[in-house]
Amino acid sequence: MLPAQKPSDPTSDNSDSSEFTEYLGVIARPIGIDGSMLLTDAVPVPVALLRGAVVGVGASRQYAKQYVVECYESNPLRPILRLSGISTPEQVRLIADLAVFVSPSDLRPSAQERYAVGDIEGCRVFLDNGTPVGTVREVMLLPANDVWVVETPEGKRIPLPVIDDVVKNVDIPNHAIVVRLLPGLEDVYEDTH
Repeated sequence: MLPAQKPSDPTSDNSDSSEFTEYLGVIARPIGIDGSMLLTDAVPVPVALLRGAVVGVGASRQYAKQYVVECYESNPLRPILRLSGISTPEQVRLIADLAVFVSPSDLRPSAQERYAVGDIEGCRVFLDNGTPVGTVREVMLLPANDVWVVETPEGKRIPLPVIDDVVKNVDIPNHAIVVRLLPGLEDVYEDTH
């Protein structure tokens, strides 16, 4: 596996293109002024690509150059990527129309795409410290991300956005979900009593 650290020269030729077997999309154009870029022709399944992952950018994977991921937003309508060493719109324009390739070990389905609605409803929810939160009573399928509505023993209904920062582990066989509540999330609830 390629090292998950910034290469000394982020535009150097990739020495082992066989690692980059998965296609992510094509760099379309800059977004904003910080070197972020919009991808087109992106893979249709939302994926999580973590900061520090190494990707290849090139006309083909055999000629890809290594870059380190700073940020990746896998919105299916507008995937946005930011790479180390690319910090201006002008630098993005230099690599526009090139494909982005990734190692399968760095590419995985994001939390909202891994489970069926029936798998999630009825699961017990716990904080990452083991504290029980409640039970998933409803799954809302929304455009940006799904929301799992958790009912607490006190009758509160807490909406949990299904994003990797919140959903830490899902154990379908044991009907258990581990989450990290973002600040203020417990205050957004509906009383069912």
